[in-house]
Amino acid sequence: MRMEMAKRRRQPPYGRDAYRRIAEDLPGRKNVILDEIDNPGEVISGEYVNAGGKIAALRLLDYDILGSHKNRGYITLTEHDAGRRWQEYWHRTGIGALQAMDPTKEPVDGHGATRADITDGRMDAYREIEKARAELGEEGNMLIRSTLADGLTLKQVAYMQGDMREARLKYLGGRLRECLQTLAKLWGMA
Repeated sequence: MRMEMAKRRRQPPYGRDAYRRIAEDLPGRKNVILDEIDNPGEVISGEYVNAGGKIAALRLLDYDILGSHKNRGYITLTEHDAGRRWQEYWHRTGIGALQAMDPTKEPVDGHGATRADITDGRMDAYREIEKARAELGEEGNMLIRSTLADGLTLKQVAYMQGDMREARLKYLGGRLRECLQTLAKLWGMA
């Protein structure tokens, strides 16, 4: 009798598949998907080991307009990848990044960034962002920056423009898709 109780306690409380829950089972989270990502590896005995391959991960879509639109079928995988590439270039440039102030150091003379701060990779990213800006035009660049860099939703962009009509939201959605297609063509992805 005692042995049976011990065996029962070792079983997971909700059966054997309790730890294989999928995104739809998460309580209170409707904007989460199960996604496959590159395996980041792990640290074993203080050393990084890259295992390679893919692993399953939960992706929160609340602040990811590209992931959310791809998940809903509003944009294609190519358009999604073009947007991710733009985001990668944007982050590499460091445009819009907050610069911390160190009050323990003397104020600088305001000459700007030093040559050591501007790497070849950063310059390449600047060039790609500039090419994209020229291809997208003023309105397209503003839409891409607002959504992909600043993390605004299309409703928030419409609100900032002072036009919350349904027709405007549909226009912005179509325009975003058009901009992503333009980026995909620019970078040879389409």
